[in-house]
Amino acid sequence: MGFLMDNIGRYKIEARISIGSIATSYVGVIPGSRRKYLIKVLHPYLLQDERLRERFLREARVLQELEHPGVVRVIEYGEEDGKIFIVQEYLKGKNLREILDERGPLDFSEVRKIALELLNLLAYLHSRGVLHRDIKPSNVMVLEDGTVKLVDFGLAKPLNRTPITLDGEFVGTPEYTAPELFRGGEESPASDLFSLGATLYEILTGRRAFGGENISEVLRAVLETDPPRPSRLRKDVPPDLENLVMRLLRKDPKERPRDAFEALALLSPKRRRGVPLSVLYAALFLFFSLALVFYFRGNERQREARATVADTTEIQGIGEAESPESRDTLYLEAHTGSISRRSAQAIPSTKKALEGGAEEPADTAVEEEGEMAKASFIFVNARPWAEVLLDSVRVGSVPPPITLDVSSGEHLLTFTNPFLMREDTHVVATGGETLKVDVDLTSSMGYLLVSCRPWGELFVDDSMMGQLPLPAPLPLREGTHRIEVRNPRYGRVFRRVRIAAGDTVRLAFDLHNQSGRIK
Repeated sequence: MGFLMDNIGRYKIEARISIGSIATSYVGVIPGSRRKYLIKVLHPYLLQDERLRERFLREARVLQELEHPGVVRVIEYGEEDGKIFIVQEYLKGKNLREILDERGPLDFSEVRKIALELLNLLAYLHSRGVLHRDIKPSNVMVLEDGTVKLVDFGLAKPLNRTPITLDGEFVGTPEYTAPELFRGGEESPASDLFSLGATLYEILTGRRAFGGENISEVLRAVLETDPPRPSRLRKDVPPDLENLVMRLLRKDPKERPRDAFEALALLSPKRRRGVPLSVLYAALFLFFSLALVFYFRGNERQREARATVADTTEIQGIGEAESPESRDTLYLEAHTGSISRRSAQAIPSTKKALEGGAEEPADTAVEEEGEMAKASFIFVNARPWAEVLLDSVRVGSVPPPITLDVSSGEHLLTFTNPFLMREDTHVVATGGETLKVDVDLTSSMGYLLVSCRPWGELFVDDSMMGQLPLPAPLPLREGTHRIEVRNPRYGRVFRRVRIAAGDTVRLAFDLHNQSGRIK
């Protein structure tokens, strides 16, 4: 499109961002609102191409079925006035290609954080039967708050649905495409992992794993050449990062990690420039403890000095725009070493002190100091990933781990993962101690592998899991589950299956004969 339209549906267009191969992207707002949205509009001359129309709209359908911090949220999609469009959340940040072009290879801590978040995202996508099929630096965004998101699901493929590409048609970007796909092999989670490996290699070393002056040279490199180990191109590369990347880039998909969960196990959270994580935790705990003591016992001069330090170090404490009721504290994202903010009711508000307002009465200060003496720290993590709730209030997602400060008493930590069920952990804080809660949501899981003739929709304990065949064994909590398969023509059949931790149960259904058997 060579012109800027005024409106798309209920959205007023503010600017055009880019023109792609099949769509143009705009920034738009709803009149009366300041929130911005990303709007993709299919090129008008492609409206008659049913295959491209379907590919364009499939991105919206796939994204609407997903719920993960690393996935872009779709607001709506549809067709109006001859325009087919998708409306998504507007992301403020840069993709990895832009970051590489600006400053070259990333810091090891940044690479580790990106690897962790993308592997957790792939574990989620693959468990939902979705392949991204186009992982590369330009499709990975790092937002202003550090969140990592995978974008452009235009080539994403639900494994349990009919493909929309022609036989022999190539999709993806050659430099990041798994070699088995060039040989006519089947797409699988392993092919996404290879693409991730090529992306991590590039942000780790500053050069592409497979390059060439033309497509023939690129294909030859992907099929026949192993890239140099990152440690040959850059000093002090952490061994676990190098091992992870080289395993992901194996030519034979069987030699790569079986899935993203196994790949995560290769990435050791304890390696951080040779400093043990326990030492890091102890130093940070000491830092926070001393900072809190000096803050609450300081006089007016100390408060002014502390405010000056906050200004010079650009740590944004409590701004003028915050509400007086806001009670914020600092918490640590242990994998990145960055400091962020999270609501915590255990810490009294100190906004007046920072703003140079009236001092609190002496008895109030003593009471606050007493409350702080009883505060405890809880380092929280989970595998493969989870949303964390503290006493029924959401406090973030892990990994990377987060640090919570809580008052004395019993607290409930809830870990939720839409695929692995929830886990509740009760923690008793006595005051002044440091606790660690590390939950493995897969430790009590078994696996179910279901086949069906001719086809059917799988329900486990009355919750729909997807259309058969599933792309991978389905993880289920240990115990007895009701397995049901439905087909509008053949009706439904069900069985009760006992799942033991670590075991894989194979169940076959033949809807022609209305039978199901355990193998």
